[in-house]
Amino acid sequence: MATQVKAKYRGTQLAFYSIGETGWNNCKRRIAAFALKKAKYTIAFVDGKLAAIAAAKALPDEEQRNQFSEEDRVQLIPLRDDCAQNFLDVKGYIRDAFLPAEWKGKYEAAGGTKYEKAVADNWEFVDGMNEEMEAFISANSAVLTTPGGMPAGFAADVASDSDDYADKYLELKTSRQTGSSTAAKLTANNDCHDDLMEMFKDAVEMVYHKDAEAQKEFTYQVIKNIVSPPGAAGLDVKVLLPDNSLSAEGKVTIVNEGGVPKIVLLSAGNPAPFNSIDSDKWDVKVEVPGFPTVNVTKEVNVGVRARVTVKVGV
Repeated sequence: MATQVKAKYRGTQLAFYSIGETGWNNCKRRIAAFALKKAKYTIAFVDGKLAAIAAAKALPDEEQRNQFSEEDRVQLIPLRDDCAQNFLDVKGYIRDAFLPAEWKGKYEAAGGTKYEKAVADNWEFVDGMNEEMEAFISANSAVLTTPGGMPAGFAADVASDSDDYADKYLELKTSRQTGSSTAAKLTANNDCHDDLMEMFKDAVEMVYHKDAEAQKEFTYQVIKNIVSPPGAAGLDVKVLLPDNSLSAEGKVTIVNEGGVPKIVLLSAGNPAPFNSIDSDKWDVKVEVPGFPTVNVTKEVNVGVRARVTVKVGV
């Protein structure tokens, strides 16, 4: 059996990529000082490291998205199509609410960077598109709902369609095994991490060993706090019983690496809300009386209120 590849970096993939891009661009900006210590530090060298991050980022996030059977696809496609239509509707509301010069940026913020992959059966990108779309609608509701614009009930429809897709995707995903695609992405990420940490070590110990302020530009945690501020995310955990109804009792616990567990008690058949949490990978434990404990992991990106659905008794 092959050795399981584990991420060397802490936090979400998106945060890691941002940290890496920021760190290497800081190096490029100060390339003359680096070159004085090691001749390998050139603009071309740094551009190569940035290209490696871009290549790792482009690898698929979830191997399952291309491994579903035709029967599975038949179940997912109409739900995905509803979500895709919601994005196209949002684009229309953006055109009414914002100036043409703003459209491209607004489209991207509303999930546009994931749309093309989502409609090409890259199933994990549908979840990402939905999360970004809901966050955008929430942040811009007042502008989008001006007279003649987005209907008042549209946000609720988007949330409902997103939940329906997430529930079915989870159901299908639970029967799939992790494979080589995950290992390939993690290996690429880890290679980028090793290169980044080597450069950070050179910066702190050789290039700027007497300049504490400059060292901050090459300190992982300092950059992480800038690109992914603490408390800048949220997570709702939806707990389903075997009949697909929401559980009205139980306990949900989430914890990130090295963190203190956060606990929410389920009540009145509502999802368990976790507000103002860090952008990170969270271990989620769901305990419902009469059913085995369920454990899942969810990446929550900065500025996003993510959702995860957990079904007990399956």
